[in-house]
Amino acid sequence: MKIHPRLESDRQLSAFTLVELLAVVVIIATLAALVIPSVRTVIERGGQVKCTNNLRQLSAAYLMNAGDNGGNLLGGYRDGSAWTQILKEQGYFTFVNTPDSAMTQWRGCNFCPGEKVHHGWGDYGPNSGLNQHRLSQVKKPSAKVMICEARTPALPAQQEKYGTEWRGTFNFNPPGLNGWLSSMPAWPFRHGNVILMSFFDGHVEARTRASLEPVSERFELFGDIFSTAW
Repeated sequence: MKIHPRLESDRQLSAFTLVELLAVVVIIATLAALVIPSVRTVIERGGQVKCTNNLRQLSAAYLMNAGDNGGNLLGGYRDGSAWTQILKEQGYFTFVNTPDSAMTQWRGCNFCPGEKVHHGWGDYGPNSGLNQHRLSQVKKPSAKVMICEARTPALPAQQEKYGTEWRGTFNFNPPGLNGWLSSMPAWPFRHGNVILMSFFDGHVEARTRASLEPVSERFELFGDIFSTAW
């Protein structure tokens, strides 16, 4: 079958040359390189917003519990129970932590969306130590941390499965010789390299690593309501 010369010419013009194909690949790769960081930033910002809302809900429940108990603050772990467990049992908020290998069933404001491996009782710790303390001991509510994102070393099996050396936890060490405030590595900078913390007046702040580098700054944020370290 003989093809009309004009049709043959159109077919030849519609074909891609190798150079054109490579140019298209380079353009797509360049656009992807520009878009992917932006998408990552959006995801991190979304996680930060969710985490901020989590802290606000936890703070409200924590303060309501203190108000219902004569101003006494819950410690991170008391009488064999985590603070989030106590708040759940007393009806201040609800969550689901049915164990499963992928942790897809763990839902609630006590689980940070930026943490790869969660603790069954949550990823946030209260700044009230192990022993009983009172709300009246907090002298500067707007400058003193009430609840903070917290982290602890992951179990060996979790490290192997999820590729991370850390997991969330429901408590953290206060200032003292056992060193949580003296050492930065365990601090969970999850959302675009910031750590979120709520204060006793109810507001939430995102603090950078640089803003927490002076140990004196950390003591100022977390100190003055402890009688002993734990």
